[in-house]
Amino acid sequence: MRRLLPALLLAAACGGPPPSAVPSVALTGATDSLSIPDLDISDAVPLGPDRWAILSQFGNVVRVVDWTHHTVRPLGRPGVDYVHPSSLTAVAGTLYVSDWGKRALTAWTADGKLALTIAEPEALGGSLPTARDADGWLYAESRGGQLDSGNVVRWRVGAAHPDTVARLAPYTLQEVNGPQGRRLARQIYSGNDIWGVFPSGALWVARVTKNRLDQRDTTGAWRKGPALPDPIYPVTRFDKDYYIQGFPEDQRPMASTLPFAPVKAPFDAAFVEDDSLVWLQSSRSLTDSIRTYKVLDRAGAYAQEVRLKNARRILGAHGGTLLVAEQLEPGKGFKLLRYPSHGIP
Repeated sequence: MRRLLPALLLAAACGGPPPSAVPSVALTGATDSLSIPDLDISDAVPLGPDRWAILSQFGNVVRVVDWTHHTVRPLGRPGVDYVHPSSLTAVAGTLYVSDWGKRALTAWTADGKLALTIAEPEALGGSLPTARDADGWLYAESRGGQLDSGNVVRWRVGAAHPDTVARLAPYTLQEVNGPQGRRLARQIYSGNDIWGVFPSGALWVARVTKNRLDQRDTTGAWRKGPALPDPIYPVTRFDKDYYIQGFPEDQRPMASTLPFAPVKAPFDAAFVEDDSLVWLQSSRSLTDSIRTYKVLDRAGAYAQEVRLKNARRILGAHGGTLLVAEQLEPGKGFKLLRYPSHGIP
């Protein structure tokens, strides 16, 4: 690892514009706050100017946050209408919840009523849809195995076979010993390609190894974004302990056996603001005082940096506001805050 780090740092210095050349904004002036009791926040999508859906995978619950009425309520009947929700997407006021427990995709109206249940499409080979566009195409990530590169596929009701619309990098794996012998496991903090779909059907993929944003338009043509700055953060003992503490207590012994990457991926989360700008959550050292986000313009170029306290993270942006979560401490719930958006117009 000592020999590898200088080479990585040199390569990082060559990628993209220097951060000092990009406008930087410190996120301040929260306008409102609420608390939620969940151990984790796995996904968040806007349902309108003042409403958000929040997913807790550990809690197997989707909550609807209503800032107008200052309420947080479970969506439907957790454990009945959905069992193990795994991802959220929203299109034209309808919320879609992927539920691997029921092997189905459920659709919910703007007032929180269950409107439709779509059984897992056989054509997707065991993958649940995690995105939908305005024309009714459903999108899923398909992988033949851990060693294989992944595919983003799309399918719609009535189609015999799905279409492959993007290729994804394979996971970074490591052999580990366990009670059942040797196995391959994904390295924690190694990252993976993150993708999403605009309502128009255009696709974006944040490439973890290339550290850039690629986009596929509705004609199938690809556009590669420019290289982005790529700082290197080694994975420390503190990082490992913090990751393990994020699990429920009975799952922490299992989590402690997982392999960790030597260095962190350049980003570890991404989301879209108002169907145009892509935000990348940059990796960071847990001892840093701030967390940073790269806001990418419509060409995938690094247009703005947004900074906030390290203990906080931005869940999404919509309608001129940012939704931010602050973990009170591992396992003790979150405080949700709203800020004015600093996206690029």
